[in-house]
Amino acid sequence: NTDKTIVFDLAPYLSKQEGKKKVCREDAVQALTDCFMSLKDHGVLHRIKYLYPIDEPSLSVKNPEEHKKMLEAVIEVKNLFDDLKDSKIAVIYLRGGESNFWNLVYHDVVGVDNYEQKSEVLTKGDYAKLKSMLQYGQTTMLVPGPAFGQKPDPFVAYAHSNPEVEMVIPFVWFDRPQHKDVEYTGLEAADAVFYQKWINAGMKVMNK
Repeated sequence: NTDKTIVFDLAPYLSKQEGKKKVCREDAVQALTDCFMSLKDHGVLHRIKYLYPIDEPSLSVKNPEEHKKMLEAVIEVKNLFDDLKDSKIAVIYLRGGESNFWNLVYHDVVGVDNYEQKSEVLTKGDYAKLKSMLQYGQTTMLVPGPAFGQKPDPFVAYAHSNPEVEMVIPFVWFDRPQHKDVEYTGLEAADAVFYQKWINAGMKVMNK
């Protein structure tokens, strides 16, 4: 019982560890089918709006071929369920340019991490390159880094003035208290004014 947009992480059903990298599970289609059947039986499958196969594939997956197998499994199983007919396949790519944009055409919504650029990411570098490569019907997500001190204003303005932007996904925390890049742990350690600015920005973009 939620009115939130649900993004469903598919990596546990699609991938397995092989050395330091992940490869596609041999039973990925069956594992994903069983998962979706269970969600359908519980009456919640239709609530999923975005399917997220795996994060930053060029960092975690063995090669583009293994990544493609995962995406093909998602598409095959997605087509079996009417409840998922309107769901979209999404990915956030690792920064580093076109060589990291694996299997771009298989996704509906795409984004890229590059926090150090701050708002410059909107006009040059990875996001600008990704935007130039979009296929018909594809949209983007902006991935600002408020945990790095980025302000929301340029991202909100850009989202509202560029129709290809589907969502803004701010990176708001770190997975360990003493992150190598900064002294604080994330947005929760910011002052109240900065914290509230991001809350307000999120509401503005959601109601875009």
